[in-house]
Amino acid sequence: MKVDGGTVTINSGGTYVISGELSNGRIVVNAPKADVRLVLSGASITSSDGPAIDIQDAGDAIVVLAKDSKNTLTDGASYASGQEATAALFSSDTLTVTGTGQLDVTGSYKDGISSKNGLIITGSSTINVKAADDGLRGKDYLVVESGTLTVEAGGDALKSSEDNDETKGFISLGKASITLTSSDDAIAATTDVTVKDTTLTITAGGGQANATIEEQAPPGQESTADSTTPSPKGINAGVSYTQDSGTVTINAADEGLQAPFINVAGGELSIAAGDDGINASNGDHVIEGHENADSESDDGSVLTISGGEVEVSYASSDGIDSNGSAYVKGGIMVVSGQAGEMDGAVDANGETQLVGVTGSPSVSAGDTLTVTDSSGSQVASVKVDFTAAAITVLGLTEGQQYTVATSSGGSATGTASALSAGMGGPMGGGQGGQGGPGEQGGQPGGDPGQPPSGGQQPGNQNGQSSSQSSTAQSS
Repeated sequence: MKVDGGTVTINSGGTYVISGELSNGRIVVNAPKADVRLVLSGASITSSDGPAIDIQDAGDAIVVLAKDSKNTLTDGASYASGQEATAALFSSDTLTVTGTGQLDVTGSYKDGISSKNGLIITGSSTINVKAADDGLRGKDYLVVESGTLTVEAGGDALKSSEDNDETKGFISLGKASITLTSSDDAIAATTDVTVKDTTLTITAGGGQANATIEEQAPPGQESTADSTTPSPKGINAGVSYTQDSGTVTINAADEGLQAPFINVAGGELSIAAGDDGINASNGDHVIEGHENADSESDDGSVLTISGGEVEVSYASSDGIDSNGSAYVKGGIMVVSGQAGEMDGAVDANGETQLVGVTGSPSVSAGDTLTVTDSSGSQVASVKVDFTAAAITVLGLTEGQQYTVATSSGGSATGTASALSAGMGGPMGGGQGGQGGPGEQGGQPGGDPGQPPSGGQQPGNQNGQSSSQSSTAQSS
């Protein structure tokens, strides 16, 4: 170990306990192929012109937050020239942060915590990050297994950006409590995002209330929307989003959730969005067999809801928008909002399996919405955080009668039917007693296709394609 002014350089493997205050300096690790463990035990490190901790070369790099300790890392708003680092806590190799203490990180230059390889957060620690750009960035992958994580980011809150290897660029969230506030996307992954047993709360771009609503151009005319305008999404995955448990709450100025393959099999998912609530589209990812798809044809994307409770509120565009197929085969989905005449609760270019009712009960923010069947048995109860002009409930049994009632006194009754999801205006419906639209339209799709395999943390499967139904009804 070498000390040069305020710079402490570790050049051999081992465990190092760091405590006390370093007001203008940094910890540098340069120990090629050696395993280095840094134990922060009441450490406060501030650097004026670089990262607080700079792991330049190591084998396994682990930062341990000692029990009951409080630690702070702060970097400079500008870095000296020639530095590779971009974060207050930076690693050129895979970095694991674990332990049971607390870590407060301020990324004044760009990022809060960043690894050029993988980044893993585990243990029962409490980590708070404020960053000028990205909060946490694992280029190859980002895994948050457990603990409590709070991020405020001027860019993306959580990010994985590797785009040259389809098995990388993924984000996996486990049994953690995560709160994200971002100016851009809250979660941005090149490939897959997986949620399992996570309590996740997202505010992106100031939320739905901060949405910029563009007027839709008439058919045949170009939109006047500025392509340079920021479009903060709650979750933006390049290949797939998978959730089988947990509680996810998204409030986004643009789309709430976007990915080519979306599969919700359990848990709770609540979305308030300024644009589409859920958008299944291939974006920059071209799906095999759909290379020439345009905005009005099936691009191979697949949205599947097979379990859980999904609530979507949209301010403009569509509640659910799939450029490919859309299936609600289980669980319950409530879609609400009021948009322009070209938009509606559900829009899909390919095959659909959507059975439900649409009505117009009076819905006020804070209402509890209850769905009961003809025998009076409760099918679902959802608290809504929005005021809506129309409600669509999906995941019901075709031919059965349901009543949708709100705690403020609104009520609508209808018979569940296969709802249309075409490219035109909003889905029909009516005041109490009106069911869903009876006529089916849209475009039948072919084989929805499979996404490429991707998003695999060593030893674990993360990115799984959406399940598909061979019995899906064509709308």
